[in-house]
Amino acid sequence: MSPEVLKDLRDKAKKFDWNDQNIAAFREKINDFKSFREKPITAENFSCICDICFYLIDNIPTPTIRIDVPFILRSRPNYDKSL
Repeated sequence: MSPEVLKDLRDKAKKFDWNDQNIAAFREKINDFKSFREKPITAENFSCICDICFYLIDNIPTPTIRIDVPFILRSRPNYDKSL
């Protein structure tokens, strides 16, 4: 991988540049997540907990790792060559 590509990846990577307001919002979402321990499993509650999980996952910086391979790594069997 060229140095230019590596620099571009580093520049685009998310960073922990949160301010106090971002951290407070993240903590609030975690508390919302915890509140579902005692709630029944309904379509509305399930949708809400999914939204919370997506928010938390989206806001946690993750590393970008480039892998040059001619195939796809799968977490489940590939039935009928489906993607």
